[in-house]
Amino acid sequence: MMPEEKSRVLPVYKELKGLLAQAPEDKGQNTYDSDLWEKSNLLIDELKDSTQSEIYEKYRLKPLPSKSSGKGYLSVATYRGLLNALIMRLQGVYEFENQDPFSGSPSTVMNQYQNTNVQILVQLGMDLQQAMDKAENENEKSFISKIKERIGEIRYKNKKDRKKTRVKAKAEKAEKG
Repeated sequence: MMPEEKSRVLPVYKELKGLLAQAPEDKGQNTYDSDLWEKSNLLIDELKDSTQSEIYEKYRLKPLPSKSSGKGYLSVATYRGLLNALIMRLQGVYEFENQDPFSGSPSTVMNQYQNTNVQILVQLGMDLQQAMDKAENENEKSFISKIKERIGEIRYKNKKDRKKTRVKAKAEKAEKG
């Protein structure tokens, strides 16, 4: 990586961090605010131009069409998850922050990992629902439905694991405190 590339990517990185800091809190809801994903996608285009790499395309936010209003929407978890994943990738590639990612407490690192996994599973579930809506026969719909159910089971297990991690972190904090 060339220093010029790092200096071109740094402003995009900081703007992405700003978008994440201003992102709606994830309470399991969707957002219909197209400005959110349009700004993020413009920054992804800027990254692609600055780095001459298509790797960042996988972080592009793709809203789903709403059946009732026709407007696009995204789950807030997906929005926050993909932004966070992109920021973490940039931190790793360009070493913008010198802090070792594992220097925090183990429960913090684990929570970040689990949150990213849950957000990816949410996006996958939304993509599968869209595929099920487009399926042409019952066999396809049944197959996609089974996959979606399995993802739901994984999400449930992740939620239980996150709760256990939070309880363990509180107990560790109480012991120190």
